[in-house]
Amino acid sequence: MKHNLFEAFPPLQKADWIAQINKDLRGKPFQETLVSQTREGLEIAPAYTAEDIENAHWAKAFRYRSQQDLTALGYSPRHWTTVAQQRVQPGEEVAANKRLLDQLQQGVDGLHLKLGAEVDFSALFAGIGLPYISVYLAPEGDPVALLRGFLAYAQQAEGSAEQLQGGLLYDPVAAALRVQQNRSDAFQTFLALAELSAPYPHFYGACVDFQAYHASGADAVQETLYALAGFQDLLLQAEEGGHALEPLARQVFLRGSAGAHYFPEIAKVRAQRILFQSLLALADVTVASEEVQQYVSTSPWTKTRRDVYTNMLRNTTEAMAALLGGANALEVLPHTVAKAEASNFDLRMARNISSILRDESYLDKVVDPLAGAYLIENVIEQLCGEVKKQWEALEQNGGWWAAYAAGTMQDAVRRARVSVHEAVASGKQVMVGVNRYTQEEEFEPEMPVEEAEWQLLPARASSLVERKAE
Repeated sequence: MKHNLFEAFPPLQKADWIAQINKDLRGKPFQETLVSQTREGLEIAPAYTAEDIENAHWAKAFRYRSQQDLTALGYSPRHWTTVAQQRVQPGEEVAANKRLLDQLQQGVDGLHLKLGAEVDFSALFAGIGLPYISVYLAPEGDPVALLRGFLAYAQQAEGSAEQLQGGLLYDPVAAALRVQQNRSDAFQTFLALAELSAPYPHFYGACVDFQAYHASGADAVQETLYALAGFQDLLLQAEEGGHALEPLARQVFLRGSAGAHYFPEIAKVRAQRILFQSLLALADVTVASEEVQQYVSTSPWTKTRRDVYTNMLRNTTEAMAALLGGANALEVLPHTVAKAEASNFDLRMARNISSILRDESYLDKVVDPLAGAYLIENVIEQLCGEVKKQWEALEQNGGWWAAYAAGTMQDAVRRARVSVHEAVASGKQVMVGVNRYTQEEEFEPEMPVEEAEWQLLPARASSLVERKAE
């Protein structure tokens, strides 16, 4: 085509769109009628143009930087690990091995294993080639003992240190919200884990655990702020002790959850990588964004006991948000996770979501399909700006451990949790299957969360309604 037909149409500015919208509203206030707010106070507008991301410096700098293009290695441009979860009780390694082999034969290539320190790894991994999968360990006891035992087994198993992939799903700072400990002990645990994992370039000894806050009811700003502030404190202690920061930073990956609010959750996942990278840059640590590993699961907070099949829909949108946000590893929780132990059917439904998004939705064909998306990048900029503002206030008041000791961090998250519980209970926030379009399905309500003042324990958005239902 020799002529540009669009030259006949003058370009429209954002003000032109707003003027037309105001005309169509016939006197109704634009801001109150069409601009919605997330629970964090971030604004979602009805229309966006390039003007909305003119100053989106964070988002623009990180386009196409969630993963290297893997086409040259024979992969699709985008690749992620599909992770399945399994709790292994002492003495059950042989039975657990059969379940793991079944999962791996059905398309899973990553394992999330909840383990105590005493594990027979030879029985657990019999017939499983560690170089061909990713292994993520969630300690249910001493994390150092568990990691030491696993790495000792891995040294004897087939494959080199460079081939071992995965990490320890343990954040030494966030762990203090479950089991009380002090600042120095958390740092010493981090040093021990980093030392153990140092010879393994693709196996990480610790994580920055955003999910610990998300699962307790924190909003996106809170979970991002507190997780990164906790890691910042580890870097500060390392610097004070004369430790080189870059080797320690390379022993860490990101662990998060994608919630039910689709576009804001995509922005949140991307913002967490961006702000982590920005924190490393402030500490003069050179780690490329493409090297940062981001493990994202669907949300335990959004799942309901009352109508578990609606959780399948939540899992699908949350998994899409995780992948579009840049996740390198995806764990889809079984839709029955809040109600009962997962059956073979439940596990199949969970892993199939990842397969469908790859093989039928083709999310693996483009490295960064949302680069330049006006809405997403605008929300990223808002979120990063709000986290930065609150981070400065947190530092002025003594940082993560001061907020932990005073209980101000826990109180802030509890307030956020209660606001959602009350919104769902009143019907102000719709949860299908919980307070709208409910099913007459038998379920066993959970007891209220009983946590000490210093703790933050997992909860669910629907739990208040479900307790009242009985």
